[in-house]
Amino acid sequence: YKYGFVVVQDVPTNENFLVKFGNMIGSVKRTNFGEHFNVKSKPNPNDLAYTALNLSPHTDNPYRNPFPPCIQILHCIENEVSGGFSTLVDGYTVTENLKKDDPDAYKILSEVKVRFKFTDKNVMLEDWSELIHLDEEKNFKQVRFSPRLDYVPILEKNKLDFYYKARK
Repeated sequence: YKYGFVVVQDVPTNENFLVKFGNMIGSVKRTNFGEHFNVKSKPNPNDLAYTALNLSPHTDNPYRNPFPPCIQILHCIENEVSGGFSTLVDGYTVTENLKKDDPDAYKILSEVKVRFKFTDKNVMLEDWSELIHLDEEKNFKQVRFSPRLDYVPILEKNKLDFYYKARK
C-alpha cells in the first residue's frame, strides 16, 4: 500500500491462472490485445512489448478512455535471457516534486492536452489528456507518460520548447 505495488512469488503457471487471480481482486478488462497480454518477441510486432527492445519508464495504454489500467498484474513465466528488469516510477511523487521545484513546468504539463494514439491493422485507439491530469479541484488524479505515443499539439515555439523541457 505504501509503495503502490507488491511482489508475489511462486505464482502457479497453469493456463489462465493469472486471469482467475485478477478476477479475485476485481474484474479483468478485455482489450484489443485480448483477455491477457502475453509479452514475447515476435515478428512484425504491433507494440514494443513484442520486441526485445528496452522499454524506458512509461504509462501503459495512455490512449484508452476511460484511462486504465487500474491495476496491472505482470507475471514472468519464463525468461531465458539476461535483462528484462522492471522499473517502477511513483508518478504522484514525481509530480508533487515538480510542482514544488518547478511550478511553471508543472503548470504546462497539467494544462496542455496531448493526443495519445495506438494504431494497428485492426484497431485505432485515441484519447487526449494532459500528462499530469488534475481533478476539478486541481488535485492530482493521474499521470499519462508515454513519449512514443503522444502527439503534442501545435503551440507557439517558445511554449513548445518549454513544454518539451518540462516533459523531459
